Amino acid sequence: MQVPSHTPDSHTPHTPDRHPSDSHARAPAAADEAEPKPVDRPRRARRRRAGVLAGAALVLLGAAYVFSYLHRPEQIYQRALKAVARDDFKQAQRELRRLQAFRECEPQASLIAGILALHEQKLDAALNELRFAVDDPETRVLARTLMGRTMYQQHRFHEAEQNLLAALEFDPGQAEAHRWLGIANYDVGAMLQADLHLRQAAELATQDPVPHRILGLIHNDLEDLEKAVDDYQESLRRDAAFPGRLKPTDRQAMYIELAGAQVGLVRWRDALATLRQADESADVLALRAECHAALGEADRVQECLERALALDPGHLKSLLAKARLALDSNEPEAALVPLERAVEKHPRDAPLHYVLSQAHQRLGHTDLAQDHVREFEALQQLAQQLADLKRRAIEQPRDAAVCYQLGLLNERLGLPDAAGNWYAATLSLDARHQGAQERLREMAPKPATTEEKP
Repeated sequence: MQVPSHTPDSHTPHTPDRHPSDSHARAPAAADEAEPKPVDRPRRARRRRAGVLAGAALVLLGAAYVFSYLHRPEQIYQRALKAVARDDFKQAQRELRRLQAFRECEPQASLIAGILALHEQKLDAALNELRFAVDDPETRVLARTLMGRTMYQQHRFHEAEQNLLAALEFDPGQAEAHRWLGIANYDVGAMLQADLHLRQAAELATQDPVPHRILGLIHNDLEDLEKAVDDYQESLRRDAAFPGRLKPTDRQAMYIELAGAQVGLVRWRDALATLRQADESADVLALRAECHAALGEADRVQECLERALALDPGHLKSLLAKARLALDSNEPEAALVPLERAVEKHPRDAPLHYVLSQAHQRLGHTDLAQDHVREFEALQQLAQQLADLKRRAIEQPRDAAVCYQLGLLNERLGLPDAAGNWYAATLSLDARHQGAQERLREMAPKPATTEEKP
């Protein structure tokens, strides 16, 4: 038998860890490093770049949409209104400049410009702007309301009322128009109309404390103390729940008015609770003294009066209370000291003259006592005439002659602030009323002379 020839070079030895079939499936390691398997990297890079460009395009498109949306006239207008609502008038001014670039938005721009002028108390400028917004359906309600408010501030009652009623014709639910109609009617003595509009304003704007604050004043003036207390308390409740609407001075005044009404209703402890919420002042301390006196707390009465007179040495109620304490202690001479000080500053106060008559009578000063009795009776008659005339003002609202007479009576009773308000109301109803003009000029503070200047 012939054995086939064999050479080492013609045979691939078999090893235990390598199957003959792998000879073509795997290349040696050295070959892998020398000749890497080809990869399609350019295609992947192109896909990545395309994705990045598409994403960037979407971002740019989104930004362009947002920019376009934010710079639409209606968005600018709404931002301006929101800025005004939060008292950010600088932002409102910036939005106004953007809005003025759109000719079709003249009513909206004029409305915002009018609001800004009104904020700066440029009343004529405000009216000049607002008149361009009264015909546009989107702006006419607010424009009419603001024109009414502006004319009220100019003491033009009839024109103010016309604009506010026009606003309500377009939108009967416009709380602001009802509120300003209530305020305007209150100022001219039309209490029933004021009550009607203020109650509607309170129902429509459930967070606003102002309508109930003014309703409290109305019922206090009419001596309907139960209703006054209810209205004051509702105003304070709203102010606590939604702060920022009432000025601190208004809140302080309301605490004093509420406590005074509670004293009138003989609710001494309720009044003291109310006064604890108020800042300390001579008025607050005098009311506290009255409550402590009614409750038999004599030591606290004296303490309150001393603190009140330290704050205001001429405070009428405190001086009267101090004199009454002296009379109760059978010390008429001591009573005369605060009484003489009070009458220098308040010569037309009826209760003061009554207490003076008592002090002089106890000291045997019969003639002086009779003089003060006569003055007291005359002032009482004037006070009764004032009460009667107020009732007439309710029955005959918006009567300039009645308002003028109310001004004169308040002036004779030594109430210059109230007199000035009634003279201003007279001019709101009749701008040419010479009597009211003359009285206001006479009551105006006189400029200091050279000798009086420091």
